Amino acid sequence: MGCSEQRIREELIQKVIRQKELEILQNMSLEELRTLDPSKPIISKPVKLVGEIEEEVPTEEETELPSSPPVTPSTPPVAPPAKSTPSPPTTK
Repeated sequence: MGCSEQRIREELIQKVIRQKELEILQNMSLEELRTLDPSKPIISKPVKLVGEIEEEVPTEEETELPSSPPVTPSTPPVAPPAKSTPSPPTTK
C-alpha cells in the first residue's frame, strides 16, 4: 500500500468517526451535551436491541459470594503422555 493510499484511508476513517460522533451528539439531551468535556472523546451509549430485556448490572458488593470451599472439577485432569526415550542398543 502506497503512502497516498494510507493517507486516504486515514482521512476516510476520520470522516466516518466525525459522522458517528455527530449522530451520537444529535441523540443526546441538552443536559447531556452540557456535561461533555470537549477535550475527551465522545462515547456512545450501549444500544438496546428491539425486544432486549433490560437488566441491571449488579455492583461489586452485590456480586460478592459468601466464602465457600473452592470448586474442584468432577473429572481429574489428564497428564500428558510421558516422552519415551529410546533404549540403548544391547550388545552380545
